[in-house]
Amino acid sequence: MEAAPARRAKALPAPRSPLGRAEGRALAEAVGSGWVGTGVYTRLFEARFAAFVCPHPHPSLSRKAGEGARVRGRVRVRVAAVNSGTAALHLALEAAGARGGEVLLAPLDAVATAHAVGLAGAVPVFCDVDPERGTLCPAAAEAA
Repeated sequence: MEAAPARRAKALPAPRSPLGRAEGRALAEAVGSGWVGTGVYTRLFEARFAAFVCPHPHPSLSRKAGEGARVRGRVRVRVAAVNSGTAALHLALEAAGARGGEVLLAPLDAVATAHAVGLAGAVPVFCDVDPERGTLCPAAAEAA
């Protein structure tokens, strides 16, 4: 059987960044502050995101709880900015109590997903993907 001739795919156009002068000034201010990880902009983002997720906090929320924490009913909404998707997955798995358990994963995913599972003290278990839906196959998940 002959191989099909190679075809070059057309490149997808990359849009220009919508960042302007105000964003440039804010970036310069953040870098100039010497705090590029946990500075004022990080705390501001956490507080604004917490307000977005939980716009009407419970009256019992005290300022001592921290700017990045809000209460919805009896559930505390906490926001923590992290530096990567792997760190976000690791934190989510720790919060979900995955340590000591198994986490089902699709085999065709970024290796960082399995690394985050291992970092959280759980075991990654790879399951087949349903070819029609592109999601984990329910039968394979049950068998795992």
